[in-house]
Amino acid sequence: MLRFASVVATVMAFAVAVGSFVSTASAEEAASSSSSESCTRPADPPTPDSPVDMPDYQADAEQPNPQQEAAMSAWRDYHQSVFDSLSRSGDPRDWALATLTMAVRFVANKQPQDQDRVTALLERAIRVAPDDSLILWIAAYANPAADHLALSKSAAQRLQHLEPQNAAVWLDDLNSAVQRKDERAIDAALARLAATTRFDTHTVELMKALVDVYQRYPSPDFNAALEGAASQEIPAELMPYAIAMSVTAMAGPPPVHQIINACRAKPGQTSVRAGDCASIGHVMIGHGDTMLANKLGYSVLRVSNTYTDEDVSSARNDDWAQEKVFERMLGKADPTSAQAILAFQRDWISTGSELEAMRLQLDRIDLPRTPPSDWADASSPFSSERLRKDAEWAEKAEAAPK
Repeated sequence: MLRFASVVATVMAFAVAVGSFVSTASAEEAASSSSSESCTRPADPPTPDSPVDMPDYQADAEQPNPQQEAAMSAWRDYHQSVFDSLSRSGDPRDWALATLTMAVRFVANKQPQDQDRVTALLERAIRVAPDDSLILWIAAYANPAADHLALSKSAAQRLQHLEPQNAAVWLDDLNSAVQRKDERAIDAALARLAATTRFDTHTVELMKALVDVYQRYPSPDFNAALEGAASQEIPAELMPYAIAMSVTAMAGPPPVHQIINACRAKPGQTSVRAGDCASIGHVMIGHGDTMLANKLGYSVLRVSNTYTDEDVSSARNDDWAQEKVFERMLGKADPTSAQAILAFQRDWISTGSELEAMRLQLDRIDLPRTPPSDWADASSPFSSERLRKDAEWAEKAEAAPK
């Protein structure tokens, strides 16, 4: 058995807060707080979309001791060995995945040649497998090299050719149009997004591939080095999923906040983009692979004033599922929570939907998929507080210099 401990706290935090990238990066908040990307955006950010904060598992950790320092060194050495093994593989996907494992070496001192190796591995992978969407996604959006702009752009363009029905691959066009303040280009980009049928950030495919990597190359057992460290026991079989989740979260999705910017309308009014924004919102809600996509879809409907009573009810059901599942998985005193995490991640991979995995968890713990009538949805995207902040935004935008 392995234990939660400071040396692996970052990894396990990602595994326990399975939707961490939803809770730590609110696209709506970014859309309202980044003054460099909109001349009419108010200074005050709205309430973040997600009610779930990343637990601070290191808050009560003891100061590092020699045993923990040794364990951390072994941890870095382990990830270096995984990187080296994947780099020597004959599979081009392994070469691309190797570039992501470098990021998990945490505080390891990276050498300048690391960036060159990353770029070379991705270029070689694309050369051998030019139509592998996962390789292209890593090159376009998760490449840790600092000098990869040309590679990233060409990979993103290739993805648009291979996956024209995937809204996520068209985000770059919208982001570029918003940054240029080109209204016609924004309209065209939104129309292109509205014509898609899914919002796939390749999160599931990436997680599945990384789980396979860390099952092929198991992590060391740090139990002896960390004797007496913090305390919830988890099965060793969860560790590949935990590390895979941490690497996936570090890779992150492409910027999505410009959809919020482009779809905002004044409260009570309908913009000429309303139809496209409604279509985009529903694609993200119904055909997104992560809760981030689902939640942002509801926000798009709200800011564009295109939501219905059915959307409000659907959001309430989704918030109920997230709250109850996270309560179960974050219950550090509950010895079954580790098994719940493992079951959740396996369901996410098998169904391709984080939300569906949450619904299956509700079934597993004998909770209904819809909340009781007296349940208060504290995180509703359609709450009076959210609507009030939309009105404040519109008022400040109206008064801002053009």
